[in-house]
Amino acid sequence: SPDGDWIVWANHKNEIFACDRFSQKPGFIGIGKHPQWHPQQKLILYSAERKIGRVAVGYDLFVTNVNRKGRFITGTTSHNEIWPVWVGTGREVLYTRENSTDLFKLQTPDTF
Repeated sequence: SPDGDWIVWANHKNEIFACDRFSQKPGFIGIGKHPQWHPQQKLILYSAERKIGRVAVGYDLFVTNVNRKGRFITGTTSHNEIWPVWVGTGREVLYTRENSTDLFKLQTPDTF
């Protein structure tokens, strides 16, 4: 996290966890991959599993806080958005799509 009090990671099952250095108890964040801390806020950006019913059909970009309050910032049905990174102060996100070498830029919402 920007203040150094939290870490975030994804395991081999694509489960994302965050843990603060004081409690040292991992908290489940969601199913996905490639989690990244916002450069100035306690927000986590990651490629979240997109489901239809109980079936995983792909990945969209998701932003959440450590209390799991968040939202999707992409919603495509034909592309898997992966490897997201915050740009500069966090007003923009760069990402790519599965099976692509192209980079895409996205303005982030003012609130999450």
